[in-house]
Amino acid sequence: MNKYKQNIIALVYDFDGTLTPNTMQEYTLLPQIGVKDARKFWDNISKDCIKLQAENTLMWMKKIIDMAKNEGTPISKEYFNKIGGEITYFDGVPAYF
Repeated sequence: MNKYKQNIIALVYDFDGTLTPNTMQEYTLLPQIGVKDARKFWDNISKDCIKLQAENTLMWMKKIIDMAKNEGTPISKEYFNKIGGEITYFDGVPAYF
């Protein structure tokens, strides 16, 4: 008999490209901070990573934070909860969850 009771299960997904056609930032955050061409934004991030020998995720997070500050866009849990409803998911994803 197992003396440990487990009653919580976590499902973890790689969000971008798995649950949505585009990165989640492209639906709301990037346009709100002035990014008009998402592909160009991501290409610049990749180039900066190579140039600075930096890690991709940290690079785009830092860039978005800096741009959001410049645009006066608040980055907070409340803000992300608000814009999360504007993301377009692949067919069937909302029903799955």
